[in-house]
Amino acid sequence: MIKYSASTVVSHYLLIVRHFLTFLRIRYQRSETIYNDASLVVVAIAVINIITVNLNQSPTDLEPALLASGVYHWEQGRFEPYNVNPPLVRMMAAVPTLLLGHDTLWPRIDMRPAAHSEFRFGKAFVDANLTRTTMLIRAGRVMCIPFFVLGAYCCFQWARRVSGQSLGGFIALTLWCTDPTVIAHAALLTNDVPAAAASLLTCYLFVRWTDTFEVNLAILAGLALGLSISCKFSCILLVAICFPLCLLGYRNILKTQDRLRPGSKVLAGCITAMLVSVLVVNISYCFEGVFRPIEKFEFVSQAFAGEKIPGNKFKEILPSYTPVPFPENFLLGIDKQKKDLEEFPLDSYLHGEWKHGGWWYYYIYGILVKWNVLTLLLALASIVSMIQVVVDSRSALRKHIVDIQALICGTVGFIVAVSSQQEFNIHFRYVLPAFGFIFVVIGSTVGRDNCLSPIIKALSLPFAALALTLTISNVDPLSYFNCLSGGSENGYRHMQGSSFHWGQDAERVLKELERRNITIQEVDMSYYDYAHWKCLTEYNDNSAQDVRWKIVGPEVMSKMPSLLQESEKIPHSRLTRTAWIIPKSTFIDHCLRDLK
Repeated sequence: MIKYSASTVVSHYLLIVRHFLTFLRIRYQRSETIYNDASLVVVAIAVINIITVNLNQSPTDLEPALLASGVYHWEQGRFEPYNVNPPLVRMMAAVPTLLLGHDTLWPRIDMRPAAHSEFRFGKAFVDANLTRTTMLIRAGRVMCIPFFVLGAYCCFQWARRVSGQSLGGFIALTLWCTDPTVIAHAALLTNDVPAAAASLLTCYLFVRWTDTFEVNLAILAGLALGLSISCKFSCILLVAICFPLCLLGYRNILKTQDRLRPGSKVLAGCITAMLVSVLVVNISYCFEGVFRPIEKFEFVSQAFAGEKIPGNKFKEILPSYTPVPFPENFLLGIDKQKKDLEEFPLDSYLHGEWKHGGWWYYYIYGILVKWNVLTLLLALASIVSMIQVVVDSRSALRKHIVDIQALICGTVGFIVAVSSQQEFNIHFRYVLPAFGFIFVVIGSTVGRDNCLSPIIKALSLPFAALALTLTISNVDPLSYFNCLSGGSENGYRHMQGSSFHWGQDAERVLKELERRNITIQEVDMSYYDYAHWKCLTEYNDNSAQDVRWKIVGPEVMSKMPSLLQESEKIPHSRLTRTAWIIPKSTFIDHCLRDLK
């Protein structure tokens, strides 16, 4: 019998591993384009998945108001409804409705400065179109898919540029295409994914501009900046990120090149980009109220009005005749949004605690419980790789110092900006613009050429296949929580609002009621606004009738400990991840018990 020493076995094992890694290195070096082809496949599968989610998700809380406001912008040329966000995305989403036809009886606009007319518009739109509203909303959602594809493209191109190979781009693109939160909101008629994609494009183009400071790239960067701000007001933060990057890029050119570039060229490019971005914003508002004197504005937020509300503290700073180069409702919308932040009436929820106000770590906590485990592992590997870059002065990533600075500023800037607004925390989606930057950082660091490249290359395609499988199998990505947090079934224990449920499962609730032979007349459906049910069925308010069952949402369950503890014992308790149905008498008994 032949015996081998431990050292012999280990040496043979290492020799086999070495030959295997050498084979992988040769195989993938010869087929670098495999990642380009695989990226197209991943994006195609993700788009199909988004369309599937679109068809399965019921209209959410804001979508009727968003669609109605977009249609109103086109038909009336006015931008008061939903002016707390720019009109570009909802106007794009309204195009299918204008082509397919619709019925409307618009209510009067409440012209008070702090009034929100959009929800009355949404209600009127649903009343006029009833169940046809769902089809129109789903058609409008499709118009937002190009923004998702744009975000995937930017992730791939930027990570490939920094890492130096297509593997980095493929990893970043896969993370974008398989993130449940990105998929969920890419399938909705909202501003979040368009703002995230446009923000990534803006910073990428500004970084590209710092390579040569050519005027054509300055114009493209300005167009992207205007597009970002036209998607969401929070993208104004990009002004504070991108233009300082230009100075950093110019300084680096002075250090690394013998031929000095005139500073006037850089300054002219910055001015050009700024003017182009302002022009794009004005076009998105059809130049409504542009160059209106500052004295004509009345503001309602303390940030703009000062101590006297309504008021205008800018009158004390600027001459009263100073023209404002932005649309009227652009400025009034920012003011109204600030007002909502200052006096938000609803409580916030996080991990079993309700309170008025928010938490500085709300969005960081959300990332830890809502990102899938594969992404968290890659993020951890990226942190380790970044430490190696800091230690290794010869790292290839140091050649892309402006890219790294832009990615870090984009990530930290958006996370800090949303975390600093602690007036309320009910929307995890507000941090979405930071996701693209994080995914590019992960792809750029993990996908760079190092000693682990053969292993990463060998695992990259299986990783993408597994991530896509997990994403596609998730029928409700909006309520997704990872297995470390207890899974989606326990998501209500962590977060509420659009972070967990937003009305997206109303259609599934109706199907479950039908499966249990419970008619809609027997149920008090006050869990969602009646518009949810009118979009799906001919629903009449049953609150005044003698109903047998009551649908209860996660907010109510988390506020009633006794009901939550006994929910599994109550007949017909769980309908979906985000809805319970219980006997109305039982609900009343628990209300009285918890009040005592």
